[in-house]
Amino acid sequence: MKKLYLIAGVILLLAFQCEDNEPGAGDNCIDPDKINPSAACYEIYAPVCGCDGKTYANDCYAAAAGVRSWTEGACEK
Repeated sequence: MKKLYLIAGVILLLAFQCEDNEPGAGDNCIDPDKINPSAACYEIYAPVCGCDGKTYANDCYAAAAGVRSWTEGACEK
């Protein structure tokens, strides 16, 4: 019976470790090690919506801001 409780406890702990990448997800969306304010990005407007809910001019600007993932197009408000 103790094994059953132990297995159930481990499953619950693993279930609560998952994080989503929805806007405002916070820590998991931005990689501080990838932030590069001096990045030389191209000046072509091709907006992307970052996982942080912000619209970036293009994927280069999103990557320079440390954003881990984005979708094509401006964010909907």
